[in-house]
Amino acid sequence: MFTTSPWQRLAQTRYFNVDTLQTPARHVSARHVANAPIGATMLGMRRNAPIALCLLATFAACQQAAVEADDDPERFSKFIDRLVLFVATKIPATAAISQEPVPTYAPPASTAPDAGQLGGPREDLTGDEKRLFLQGRVAFLISFDTTMGLGPHYVGVACGACHDRPILGGGSDVAHGVTYMTTLTEPHTMIAVPARTSPGYAKFEVPSGARAGRRVSGPLFGLGLLEQVPLELVEAGCDSEDEDGDGVRGHARVLPGGRLGRFGHKADASTLEDMVAHQLHDAIGITSPVLPEERREDFDTREDPEVTEGFVKALAAYVRGLAPPLRASNNPRGESLFRAIGCAACHRPNTSDRVRGTYTDLCLHKMGPGLDDGVGADNLASEEWRTPPLWGMRFRAAFLHDHRARTPEDAISHHGGEAQTARDAFFALPEADRAALRDFLSTL
Repeated sequence: MFTTSPWQRLAQTRYFNVDTLQTPARHVSARHVANAPIGATMLGMRRNAPIALCLLATFAACQQAAVEADDDPERFSKFIDRLVLFVATKIPATAAISQEPVPTYAPPASTAPDAGQLGGPREDLTGDEKRLFLQGRVAFLISFDTTMGLGPHYVGVACGACHDRPILGGGSDVAHGVTYMTTLTEPHTMIAVPARTSPGYAKFEVPSGARAGRRVSGPLFGLGLLEQVPLELVEAGCDSEDEDGDGVRGHARVLPGGRLGRFGHKADASTLEDMVAHQLHDAIGITSPVLPEERREDFDTREDPEVTEGFVKALAAYVRGLAPPLRASNNPRGESLFRAIGCAACHRPNTSDRVRGTYTDLCLHKMGPGLDDGVGADNLASEEWRTPPLWGMRFRAAFLHDHRARTPEDAISHHGGEAQTARDAFFALPEADRAALRDFLSTL
């Protein structure tokens, strides 16, 4: 039997400093932060300590009657977890309540471009694949609202709202409010914290002391080709032991089940179905059979999962079928310089014999303190990033994972770590050579 009262046990839990009823930032786990939609975090309870204490003590006492017969402290601990989340969502928080209306989304009126053109289907698609591509394009343009499960925290109301520059299927031209954060006690836990909040809900606030970094929607062109690159080929190209002695030693991200991580800034998705399901979940707040549970408390009336497996497959078929960007022209001198100073060690021109012109090795590399935002992922250092493909970069208005760089040269200046030698070599070039290399990049 328990030898302490429920209130004493509650006071002893890791969530509270009893004197102030604060949640020390070092004890706020990503799991609790991620599941507090209205209370934002337990930090917000400070204004309402008496109510919070009464609720917590009352519910703890009720739970004691249910668990003492089993003498099960672990069950009580799990109950406290649920109770913290309940109170966090019922007690008004210090976070501001959103008054912003759900934005409207006007999808483009034009049809898909011709096969092989930017934003159009690949030329090698079969008739059935093109049909699925067009069906998926319709799904990509669907605008979600709260009756369909939107939010309450989200980035955009449609896939096309963030992937529309310079044309549908592209990326974003501004740093959308997708923030991934990690707690100090869980350095490899990464959760999405969208910037927009449905009306009437507390805006999500990153707890004091937690690290946070911005992520921006990237272009989707040609990803279906990258999906075809096998793990063995990527691992062989990463040169994890630096056998050539150039200081570059990447590694492939191997996900559970031995699957290659291909997509995302941290290579955290293996297939396009995985990628679109996670983006629906994190950026729009929509559950699917892949991720059937809300990341935060579920306050909408739509039954989960909120979209079907067919909807996820349709979105994946659209992304899979998008044509890769075509080169504007050739620039042999600039490309020769690109290779000579070491850029091609990571930005490999051809990822495989069949997938060419990508300028990525799909490997993870340590990029130094300039690109270290303190936000890691499972078994990854926060300075590690998957090499982004450079094809289509002439269509981008900004660069790097957070769009801090407005020009390719600015992006190069932030490179460090394994890319430090190539960065230094670039800035040591005569201006005429740097101009030639910039001209080459403008052809991609």
